[in-house]
Amino acid sequence: MTAKQLLQNCVDSFLEIRKIADSLSSPPLEISPDSEVLGAMWNTHDKLVALTVEILDDKDKWIDWYLWENEAGKRKFEAKAASWPHQRQIKNLDDLIDLING
Repeated sequence: MTAKQLLQNCVDSFLEIRKIADSLSSPPLEISPDSEVLGAMWNTHDKLVALTVEILDDKDKWIDWYLWENEAGKRKFEAKAASWPHQRQIKNLDDLIDLING
C-alpha cells in the first residue's frame, strides 16, 4: 500500500465519522458528541491515524494537523517543512506527503 493510499484511508475515515457524528447529533436522535458510540468510532480512527503516522514516520504529526485543522485539505492552509525555504499551501494528499517527507 502506498503512502497516498494509507493517507486516503485516514481521510475517508475522518470524513465518514464526521458525517455520522453530524447525523447522530441532529434531531430526532440528538446523540451527544461525547457518546460511547461516537467515542468508539473516533478511537478506531485514532488508531488508524497512529499506525499511519508510524508507518510514514510523521514525526511532526502533520497528518493530525491536515485532518483536524486543515479539514482534510479543504481550508488549504499553508505549512512549512523544516527543509523548505517558504510555506506552501497544503490542499491535497500529494502536498501532505511532500510536507511529511520535508
